[in-house]
Amino acid sequence: MQSFEVIWLQWLFVMVITGLGMALLFFLGFYVAARPGRPDEKEEIEQYPQGIQARRGRIPAVMWILYIGIAVFIIAYITWMSVSKASF
Repeated sequence: MQSFEVIWLQWLFVMVITGLGMALLFFLGFYVAARPGRPDEKEEIEQYPQGIQARRGRIPAVMWILYIGIAVFIIAYITWMSVSKASF
């Protein structure tokens, strides 16, 4: 059985930095998506019942980076947990 010494202050620092980074990516992702497009761009507006209108836009690059980062983190975490056989 492997024993781990967890240094909580370092993990807290890592979690805070990761959380701030994710919050920044979310903010930038929604900010970029909410900006108006180029004037020469033809905008398709879909009509729905009760006067609801929606338009389709591209997924911003910041959101792609966030999605890929989350997927890589999940895979790395699952791999680490299975290789280290850590019990908490």
